[in-house]
Order: sequence, then structure tokens, then C-alpha cells
Amino acid sequence: MLPGGGPVEVTRCFVVTYTHRPDQAWTSRVSERDDEVCRPGTEIDGLVRLARTRISSMYAEDLTRAGVQKALDPTGRRSFDVKSVVREGDTMTVSAVVSSSGAAVDQCYRFTRPTPGDDGQGSATAVPTSSC
Repeated sequence: MLPGGGPVEVTRCFVVTYTHRPDQAWTSRVSERDDEVCRPGTEIDGLVRLARTRISSMYAEDLTRAGVQKALDPTGRRSFDVKSVVREGDTMTVSAVVSSSGAAVDQCYRFTRPTPGDDGQGSATAVPTSSC
């Protein structure tokens, strides 16, 4: 809240850079950037939350590469590119590339959810990964 500003939301875009050089400790630098720099990351964050919700509500039998692709990107906007869906025991793991509009920024994510029965009630988690 800003004094005298009323109920106005203020957002800032910060870039945090971590550096590690031989024989030195990690150092960090924080710099403020224009909102345009953060917009793709903010968009991907929203898409990941949407993907978690959709994957969590899917029936276990629909958790296939094609099924997840259709659930995440029903209109073909290409915000999601599902690379793999793997079942190991009672856990499903989905690897997908999440893209901001205009494909300005891509980030690979691993979504994981339990497959309890067939009621589509497994809660999914999402973790960014370096590759799919």
C-alpha cells in the first residue's frame, strides 16, 4: 500500500542475477526493469496455474500425450507443447513446454500428479526444468 495512494495495486519487475566465480562466494544483483521484460514470465506463470488445474481435473484414462495436449491447448494456440506423459506406479508425470504469446519465451515444466482411481481428483504440482 502506498501512503495516500488508496487501494491501488503496484507491481514492479525485478531481475535477480546470481553469479559464482571460482574461489568466490555466490553474489547477487537486483535490478528493476520495465514491465515488458517480466510480461512473458507473468504470462507463463498464469498458463502453468491453468495447466495444473486442468491436469488435476483429468480422468486417469485421459492422461495420455494426446489427451493432455487437447486439455491444455484445446484451441491450438500453441501455448503448450506436451512432450511426454509417463506413468510410474500411481504417479503421472507430464513434460511440456509452456510458451508466452508470440513464443517470446519458452519454459519446460514437469507436472506431476497421483492417479488415485479414475475420478480426476489428483492434485498436480509443477516444477520448471532445464529441458523436456
